[in-house]
Amino acid sequence: MNFNQKVGQLKSNHINIDNVLGSAIVSLLKSNQFYGNILVRINRIEDDKLKQPLGLTWHRHQIYLLYSESMISKIGDSEALITMLKHVALHIIWLHPAIYYKNDLATQMGTDISVNQYLDQVPQHAFTLKNVNSYFNIKLNKNKKSKYYIKNIRKIIKKETKKPNKNSKKQTLDDHKQWGRSSGLTKSEKANQLKKLINKSWKNTNTKNRGNIPGDVKNQLKRISIRHPIDWKKYIQIGLGNISFDKIDSRARFNRRQAWRMDLMGQISNNMYPVNIFVDNSGSMGDLEISYLLSEMEDFLNHFPTLISLYSFDTEIHRLKSNNKHIDFKRIGGGGTRFQSIFDYINNHKNAFGNSLVIILTDGYGEHELKYYHNNNILWILTSDIKHFSVNHPCGKIITLIHNQDFKDLVRGDN
Repeated sequence: MNFNQKVGQLKSNHINIDNVLGSAIVSLLKSNQFYGNILVRINRIEDDKLKQPLGLTWHRHQIYLLYSESMISKIGDSEALITMLKHVALHIIWLHPAIYYKNDLATQMGTDISVNQYLDQVPQHAFTLKNVNSYFNIKLNKNKKSKYYIKNIRKIIKKETKKPNKNSKKQTLDDHKQWGRSSGLTKSEKANQLKKLINKSWKNTNTKNRGNIPGDVKNQLKRISIRHPIDWKKYIQIGLGNISFDKIDSRARFNRRQAWRMDLMGQISNNMYPVNIFVDNSGSMGDLEISYLLSEMEDFLNHFPTLISLYSFDTEIHRLKSNNKHIDFKRIGGGGTRFQSIFDYINNHKNAFGNSLVIILTDGYGEHELKYYHNNNILWILTSDIKHFSVNHPCGKIITLIHNQDFKDLVRGDN
């Protein structure tokens, strides 16, 4: 049964709508691989409270695609559903779910106008530059960012007595209400999550399909590209030594060479590696720095099976909840820094630790002398210059991130 046949059976409830949505994304992978690559990496949640067929929300530090079964069942047109998916992907590319917390009319109209310009076909009920200019009798320029449209539409709405009728047939193609949902992430952290998603998707888009992307979309990708990603594989291999990254076939990951072939198995690593992460919880380490480092590290660790144990430390150790898919860090205390607490803790639990890799994320400011209890599989990752590292004779390998451009931009607030 092809995709059009599946959509045709929606109204008769003969088929699961999540499967239809999945088939639509696979079709998008074939026609617009980049947009499809973005959406195939996002988990989906059914939500029949949506006012539109699709929407985006934040939950547990991740972006999710929401869909309404009842709304999608009314579409009955495969191309219309694919257009809506493109529309959602474009919102992600322009980082709208990270930037905008308000859901006022000007924001709805402005964000939709900005992305609908890059759709080949726009539904008649959608907000477009043409119909908004006509309605308000204004001349907004094309190919501008959402901020420009929102600012000008807000001025008009505030100034004019004429406002869009609530019964107007013009509306957003997707539900924006949950963009601003609290998920424990700041606006900058949300933007960073989306940038990573976009960059991964672009990296897995072949040259031929990249040529089909509009020029303005490519320019946006240049603005948000991660220019100097942290090479965690290189860093953590320093601690793990000559580990093998042997692969086995698994349906837990799609085939990266043929992403549109959902029937093909991908590959995962064949080995398990215990990794113990200790995060400096002192007041001198910023929340944004910590979140960025853990997010980047998590991205690498999820590429092969690891047994992650997460701790925070100041003058003592705090065991944190973690799993092998997400590193969820929360501050506890936040006093001074005492590195010795790490090695005392390891020594008191040496049967559990053995000689597994210990990663210490810190700004490097603590005491001068340490007792390691013969532990040597240690990777120090510093957010400051090595010359400022307080420990006189550090054991293990030491890495500083001060030369990493993305990290420097983060500290300066350029994100």
